[in-house]
Amino acid sequence: MSPTNTFTVSAGSILSNLKAGSTLTLASPLTNLTYAVVVDVPTAGVVANVTAKTTSGFTVTFSAPVTGTAFYTVLRQM
Repeated sequence: MSPTNTFTVSAGSILSNLKAGSTLTLASPLTNLTYAVVVDVPTAGVVANVTAKTTSGFTVTFSAPVTGTAFYTVLRQM
């Protein structure tokens, strides 16, 4: 029998019109850098890139201006 994987998930939104290289702070700091961030961008053709991860947040840049609100989800295996 294989072990069950447990994940913690936190989510939020990124206000529109962020400047490139904006840093987002997580509500609760994480214990390490082993987490993934998924960013849902509402503007067709715009790519989000997550960089500079820390235990308290991350930096996200966009390939072009974002119209609307982008949402993010942080996944961390327990």
